[in-house]
Parts: sequence; structure tokens; C-alpha cells
Amino acid sequence: MLKSSVDKQKNITIVDVAAYVGVSKTTISRYLNKNFEFMSRETQEKIDEAIKVLKYRPNRIAQTLKAKNKNIIGVTIADIGNPFSSLLIKGINNVCRAKNYQVLVTNADNIDEQEKENIESLLDSQVDGLLVNTTGNNYEYIKEFKNRDNYKPIVLLDRFISPLICDSVTTNNVDVTKNILNELLKNEYNHYVFFSEDINGISPRLDRKKGMEEFLSEYSFINGETIIIKKEEIIDIQEKIKTILNENKGKNTCFFANNDEILKVLIECLFDLKINIGIDVGIFGFADEKWARLIGPGITSIDQNPYKIGERAATLLFERIDGSRTTEFVLEEIPATIHLHYSTNIIKK
Repeated sequence: MLKSSVDKQKNITIVDVAAYVGVSKTTISRYLNKNFEFMSRETQEKIDEAIKVLKYRPNRIAQTLKAKNKNIIGVTIADIGNPFSSLLIKGINNVCRAKNYQVLVTNADNIDEQEKENIESLLDSQVDGLLVNTTGNNYEYIKEFKNRDNYKPIVLLDRFISPLICDSVTTNNVDVTKNILNELLKNEYNHYVFFSEDINGISPRLDRKKGMEEFLSEYSFINGETIIIKKEEIIDIQEKIKTILNENKGKNTCFFANNDEILKVLIECLFDLKINIGIDVGIFGFADEKWARLIGPGITSIDQNPYKIGERAATLLFERIDGSRTTEFVLEEIPATIHLHYSTNIIKK
């Protein structure tokens, strides 16, 4: 039988738990660190009961200061407002929780200098490794990173640097772009328009553009173009849409959106302009199929499975942290899934 209750108003410490059970503070510390090698089952059960009765919560800050590994992973996201990012983080957190690691998430808001500040701040917090969904303009900074005294393992999320200077997990952007365009050949589209924000050296945008260009090079009767937009400038986007359709009258035109946010903006503009999706113009994009299929007539999408990208990137990072993998850096491509809906089932002109 354990000792009687303690003052509930008191801030319970490891010393209180030790006194409650009648063991040393070192024994409690070993229990909290899951070091049960020289601890009886009876003692473990007593400590477990004491922790519950006293409602003791370990001081994680004190624990991490003493530990070689702090059990913290740092994450910086280019734009945390993008729906893709929340699923990415969820996948990361799933792996980290299983490893008993905490996750510190920062948002760069698509600002290069903010991303650098985020990384420096995470390093100051003594993270054990970094997962970086970079804004695209900090590749030189990341390349120099491995030469620093406070270097930590790093994995790029949905990005890669060529030649590889760290592990990277992304989507099979080139192949899946070519696959969907070949799939849409049967609908006789002969003009494709790739809408993206500033490509700016960002590898997924470059690869999607490359995929479309490689597809176009195979078919002389199909042409295409890339339009750079800012998603906030709705009026400008609407003017661009009207110009494109006016200059390509008589053609079967299909809009290709780089991501969820661009796709939503294009759909909003088409509705406002009273341009019928799947009749006047086709449209598809990289997006979460769960919402895309419910919009209007159903929007064709390329689902990247960001949850799986996050899971895989975190797994690769832990392999570097624990030293189980010391081989050359890898670029892993998670296959995206094509979901065809009415928005690309255009009535032939």
C-alpha cells in the first residue's frame, strides 16, 4: 500500500514521486527514461501508480537539457496555409509520436529570409533533425548547411536540390503530369495552359512544367503555355483567362493548376466569368481529391498524398539521426494518384 496523499496544491516534482514510493530520485529518473533493466516489476507498478495518483507531469525541458538527443524534430513549411501542408505535417507527426518525439513547426509564409530565421531558431532549440519544405530561394544556404558546427540531419519535403546534398521526398511530378495529359488525349484537348505562381527554382513547379513540355514535344497538333499569376490578383487572373480563351477560339482548351490554391482561384474566376467547366473549358490540377470531386461538376485532380510524403520524410530523418542509414543521399518519389472527373470531360468542339 502506497503512502497517503500529498498536498494537491503543491507543484509535484520527481522528488515527491520518489518519496511517495520510497525509492531514490535516480530510480524515478530511470523509470521515466524507460530504463527498466535493474528494476523489478513491483517497483515499476508502484511508480506508475504514484505518477497517476500525484498527477505528476515530467519536466520535459529539464529532461531534454540533460539528454544527448532532445527528442525534438524541427519543421519549417513554406506556406502553412496551403491545405497540402496540414496533411504533410500530420504525416510527420504520426511518425514522431510513435518515436516519442515532439515536433516544432514554423511557417516561412513564402519569405526566404523568414525561412532562414526559422531554421536558425529551430537549431537554437537544439532539435535533433530538420524537415524543410523550402520556399525555393535558399538552396545555397541549405547547401552550406552541412559544413556548420551545429549541423543536424536534414530532409527536404516536396522539394529536392540537384545534385543531392540531403535526402528528399517528393512526388513523381514529371511522370504523373505526362500520364494525365496522355489520358486526356481521348478528349481531344489541343491547348493546355499551366497556371502557377512564380516558379522561382521550386522543383515541383519546374518538374510539372517540364512534364507538360515533354508531353507537348511528342504531339505537333497540341500546343501549350505557362502563365505565372499571383493568387491574390483575381481581376488580373480573370483578364488573363478571357484573353487566353479569346485567342484560342475553336480550340479545346484545358487549364492545368499547379496546386490546391491555384485550382480554387481558377474555379472561382471561371464561375464569376460564367465560363462553364467541362463545356467551355477543361480544368484539372494537383489537389486533394476529397474536396475536388465535390466542386461543381467534379474536378479532375492529381492527389500527391502529402500525408505519405510527410511520413516517409520523417522516417528517413530518423534513420539519419539514429545512424541506421549512412549511405548516399536519396531522392524518393511518392506516386501521385490521378482522379478523373467531369471537369476534363469536355464536349468536343
